[in-house]
Amino acid sequence: MEICMKMLAVGLLILFPASAAFAQASYEEVILSDNPVAYWRLNEKSVDDGIVDATGNVGPGEFDDLGGIETGFDGAIVNDDNTAVKFALEGGFGCGAGCGRGEMPVGGVLDLGTVDSDQNITLEAWFKLMPDVDAVLPASAFPRIFHYNNFEDGQYAFGIVGDNNADFEAKRTVWAGRGDGSDAGFVILAGETDAIEPSEEEVWYHFAAHLENDDVRLFLNGQQLSGLTDADPIFWQAEQATIGARLQSDEVTVVQSFPGLIDELAVYAELLPAERILAHYEAGIGVLPPVITIDSLQDEIKAGTNNPAFDLNDDGLVNLVDQGIFIHDYKNTWIGDANFDGLFDSTDFVQVFAAAKYEDNNPDDPSTIMNAVWAEGDWNADREFDSQDFVIAFQDAGYEQGPRVPVAVPEPSTCVLFLTGLLVLLRRRK
Repeated sequence: MEICMKMLAVGLLILFPASAAFAQASYEEVILSDNPVAYWRLNEKSVDDGIVDATGNVGPGEFDDLGGIETGFDGAIVNDDNTAVKFALEGGFGCGAGCGRGEMPVGGVLDLGTVDSDQNITLEAWFKLMPDVDAVLPASAFPRIFHYNNFEDGQYAFGIVGDNNADFEAKRTVWAGRGDGSDAGFVILAGETDAIEPSEEEVWYHFAAHLENDDVRLFLNGQQLSGLTDADPIFWQAEQATIGARLQSDEVTVVQSFPGLIDELAVYAELLPAERILAHYEAGIGVLPPVITIDSLQDEIKAGTNNPAFDLNDDGLVNLVDQGIFIHDYKNTWIGDANFDGLFDSTDFVQVFAAAKYEDNNPDDPSTIMNAVWAEGDWNADREFDSQDFVIAFQDAGYEQGPRVPVAVPEPSTCVLFLTGLLVLLRRRK
């Protein structure tokens, strides 16, 4: 009861109102929001650094450098200072002392099943070819962006392709494929002719591949490629998970290193929707999702239009569930934290009562209609500040609990009901 009386008392004080906005998501946050099973940013500063998976699902990798790997190149993502890795000085077959690869642990979340399993896969990365790519992309070369093989648990890969020796004339295009776990290889599918072109400007490309059982779909710069062509089978000689190259059957010799740069490589245990692939490409070139603030989100909730840009859990609805995600996960705070200082405490009551909008909406008197926003006490997105806002705030159980940690959500407490009654009396006195 003492706490309830204090909450009401501080509500009569005056404090300058505050506001807060949700900043635009970074490219990394956009990718991680789609739950990849592995995501390598490839921003290591040295070949001596371990290769880090941003999801934490895959153990540290390492560079197998034969003299061609270089780190620290400008990355693919606009307005992002993360760097990229160049995997070949010479490239092609038998690149000897001019190539290298990234080596990842085999197994775990990367064991995504054979073509007979129900597990679908999406592969995604940015790449840039060297201007002299003709010298390092000979006929029948299939340099890998990513290559996974665990025999019993399946095989999958994607990359670029040169002229093929089976009447496949496309050059400088993309390919992807998936095997059944045997060591006999499998037929891959490659994109339309000249889908990519090296240039002196060294253009970055965004590439994604759907591997749905034995069906393949390829996406370049956010758009699905049509007219895929069968290419020669890929044969797998070593158990491996590699970036930028593969090993020969002796499990020592690195061959077909990637003739250019690779950045922002991700693996998903699902078919990433085409609209999300496009969104990733657009995020990479600087077209980020709309800035979301708590007020703009509440406007959408009240409007009931279910704008997908504000559907934070992708359930087709924009409602108080999305508000909870915004407050809990994005802002890491509580319902009721009016000033977004990470706490729900007396200072929030000081602020909302200073705005003087408590139960001021009288439909019979338009002059009294004062739409409240989050910083003014609207915590249930109905654009009013009334007793229901205290109910939803205290149901979140964060009052004077300090910085937010996961907690159980209780039923409305006696304190809530008592405070609600006192606020009704306050309105009548006014």
